[in-house]
Amino acid sequence: MNLAYPSSDAFDVMPESTKIRGVEGTYQIVRFHKQRGIGRMYQAEKFPDGTPVALREYLLPPSFFNQTETHQRKQMFKALAGITLADGRSQDIRLLLPSEAIADPHQNRCYLITQGTLETYPSLKDYQLIHGAFGETAVREFLSQVLQTLEFLHGQKFLLPNGQLQDGVIHGNLTLDSLVLYPRSGLSVIPEEGDEASRFVSSIETGAFIIYLCDLSLWERVFDLAIAQATEPTPQDDLQPLGRLAFALLTGDRPHSETGEPLNPKHDDDWPPISSRFKQYLQRLMGLHSPYATAELARRDLLRLAPAPVLPVPIPPPPPHDDKKSGFSIPWRLMLLIMLLACLAQLLAWLLATLRARSGPLPQPLCCIADVAGVPSGTFTYTSESEGTWSYIRQEHLIEREKTLDQVLEERLAAPAENSSESGALVFNDVPDDPSTDFLQDREPEPITLRYDAQTSFELATQAVRQRRADFLMAGLTQPTEIDLAAETIAYDGLAAVVAFSYINRDQGLPSSLDGHISIRQLRQLYTGEITNWQELGGVNLPVQLYVPDSVETLRIVEDRILGDRQSIERFRQLLSDRHIIRLPTLEMLQQILQDFEDNGVGAIAFAPMSQVFGQCSVYPLAIQSHRQQSISPLVDRNGRAIRPSTDLCNAKGSYAQNTSAFRNQTYPLSYPVSVVYRRDNRLLPIGPKFAELLRTDESQRLLQQAGLVPLQPLPVVRPSTSDRVPATTATDQAPPPTGTADASPAT
Repeated sequence: MNLAYPSSDAFDVMPESTKIRGVEGTYQIVRFHKQRGIGRMYQAEKFPDGTPVALREYLLPPSFFNQTETHQRKQMFKALAGITLADGRSQDIRLLLPSEAIADPHQNRCYLITQGTLETYPSLKDYQLIHGAFGETAVREFLSQVLQTLEFLHGQKFLLPNGQLQDGVIHGNLTLDSLVLYPRSGLSVIPEEGDEASRFVSSIETGAFIIYLCDLSLWERVFDLAIAQATEPTPQDDLQPLGRLAFALLTGDRPHSETGEPLNPKHDDDWPPISSRFKQYLQRLMGLHSPYATAELARRDLLRLAPAPVLPVPIPPPPPHDDKKSGFSIPWRLMLLIMLLACLAQLLAWLLATLRARSGPLPQPLCCIADVAGVPSGTFTYTSESEGTWSYIRQEHLIEREKTLDQVLEERLAAPAENSSESGALVFNDVPDDPSTDFLQDREPEPITLRYDAQTSFELATQAVRQRRADFLMAGLTQPTEIDLAAETIAYDGLAAVVAFSYINRDQGLPSSLDGHISIRQLRQLYTGEITNWQELGGVNLPVQLYVPDSVETLRIVEDRILGDRQSIERFRQLLSDRHIIRLPTLEMLQQILQDFEDNGVGAIAFAPMSQVFGQCSVYPLAIQSHRQQSISPLVDRNGRAIRPSTDLCNAKGSYAQNTSAFRNQTYPLSYPVSVVYRRDNRLLPIGPKFAELLRTDESQRLLQQAGLVPLQPLPVVRPSTSDRVPATTATDQAPPPTGTADASPAT
């Protein structure tokens, strides 16, 4: 990475016909091409046969480098500039490598010679300046090509000019300038400077281009003013900049329209409309969460994504009517019809592929808990975040009177499956025995005992799994897990942004004045202290009071999904520390929000898991709007329409339900999967995946739905039967409110 490289204006551009002598031959300048990065590009040819080459010039101004430093950098440049495969193969890996490095003995200049004219073709930066932002399909094509080259570059042995063998090379200098576009059809002549990108009218989305990498940091960093302390480069030094480049291509590398600041990939509102899974993939590629360890893994996950949605193609207006050219009206209309049919066909193909991708990972679930075979015997420990989703789900009375979920599962598993003589003996225990138990040792056959040992944070819970102090953990996930951990979704939950729902001055309440919705950006402004009165958001004249539940898991999800960047998270934590944001147990918090409005004239807002909000009516869950998308409500009526502030949440219970489809397909911006997370280690007994299988049966899914979670798919309707088993009829998503949810609203 260049560190404040000095301007090249101190050195004149080399005139045409200038000759430069190297070891491989003499090169003559044809013309100056352009400035690229820290170097100047020239079109040149080998003298005297006229073979075209590209010449890149680097400068060492005396005002920045003394004589000793200049000599040292020239020697380093010749020793590092250029690499070849160690086994001598010649292979096109879409990497532009110099054939010769020349240190000028008489001037403070160095030169790289590259055979052919590829170096002089337009860079991605040139192309974007003319053609603007790329679509999702184009960016996927870009990533696939570059990741394939990086996978090769990181994984092969190379020979440096100084004779040193190197096991893998990190590019270390990925920018829009160091990626060169070459049309697959080729060009017969080199385009003129400034005009080349405008002549490339083919869309990248059609696969018309090959992307070449150039300007490796291996020799570019030689010309840094102050060479930083040497650190061992890693693949993340390429993958994370590549993710940021993809974001720049999607956004057109433009500033924010209101603030003028660079767009921030940590802010949901700064993203263009792309598929949610591709957005999550790019955030991981950028290292915002669970960074990829290798280019191979990153490319594999990219290729597994469902096809990008087809956005409507803008249709140009018809040409001005001209009676003399009226004969062109039919071909013009025919062309429009063909374009529309093509778009419709692409959209249909994407929908079919998406449905296959979504339906593929979910096999037909088993009916009953007792049908799950192969549950290992022994004593196991599992964990979750204290006061998190799972600790709430385990509460007594939530599913059956005087019973916890663990106790219900114990009873259900104890019943033998049909046509089976086996009978499980699942026992849950909140008291851990010996945490130092070696989980790799053979276990004697014994009843299945699951010990629950909650941790105060997700980080400590995952650490317990990695250190084998716990066999698996239960958590609400907002980010993909790291490579050594597997996560299996067993249900869905989501955060609700709630405000008071009161019959006192109902028309003046926040649900009505906000028209029932709020945006991610507005939530971020509220929870970083930028907005202190609801009038600033077009609401009523009420001061803002912020609440969060006493749950570390909820705070983690707020930071991941709402705040995003470090500065916003620090402001949020400072407000928590100063008690400007109040933490309370969920039920007490909901009651306080209503009291704030009715007794104190304060407009309070809070986040709470939907599993704990659904079924009560002291607060109203606002619909959430993310960047350039419509607001999505977490609750819908019987007809599938979003609830409105006029909906009677108290007297109309049973007439509305969770917006299950929005939770499952993650279109509700604050939804997240609840998952079983365990180590990827075939030496361990498979209690983690088996517990996930137990929870994915229809019987368990119904229990989780009763506890307030959204099941993986619509559940079969239970018909009255003398059997304990659950026969399937039709599917439904309708469920009564959780039996353990308190109603904090006043009587009406």
